Amino acid sequence: MNTIDRTRWGLVALLFLCGLCAAMQFIKVSMLLAELSGRYDRRVEVIATLVSLVSLVGITLGVVAGNVVARFGTRPVILWALLLGALLSLAQSPLPPFWPMVVLRALEGVSHLAMVVAIPPVMARVATQKDPPMVMSIWAMFFGVAFAVSAILFPPIMALGGVPLVFGVHGAGLLMLAAALWWLLPQSQPEPR
Repeated sequence: MNTIDRTRWGLVALLFLCGLCAAMQFIKVSMLLAELSGRYDRRVEVIATLVSLVSLVGITLGVVAGNVVARFGTRPVILWALLLGALLSLAQSPLPPFWPMVVLRALEGVSHLAMVVAIPPVMARVATQKDPPMVMSIWAMFFGVAFAVSAILFPPIMALGGVPLVFGVHGAGLLMLAAALWWLLPQSQPEPR
């Protein structure tokens, strides 16, 4: 039972931003299919597999992710997922050759899955007993909001530096969130074996 006196709305907001960045792991490719198709000289349908790879990891490792979070706790999983996602996005920003990009995208699926499994329990845990429905309603919007935010932010970023800058800004955003959450995330106890 949750016995805290006040919902930590600031932390809820930061975790929601993590959700937006997790969704952008899909969006940064899906909204830029035409540009990536030109860069890699492949049909859009082939480039679209770079989007599907992230969800394929989720389908394949979903149960494993829940066990990993239970075993190690939410705090380390979230922090490692943010750092891994940042490093992978930054590694993608120079637009490496297609097959290395395929590997980077598959690994990015691990980061995405870890975030979407580990974040909601923390959001519920930092809410008062009456607020979890509101907090989970906020979390449920992360994908749609991320598409709307991306539609606003991507065009000016593309104008400044193209696809590489979009990937670089995404990686930098994940790094900043990891730094902020290092100090703010509550300690989590792994489940006893």
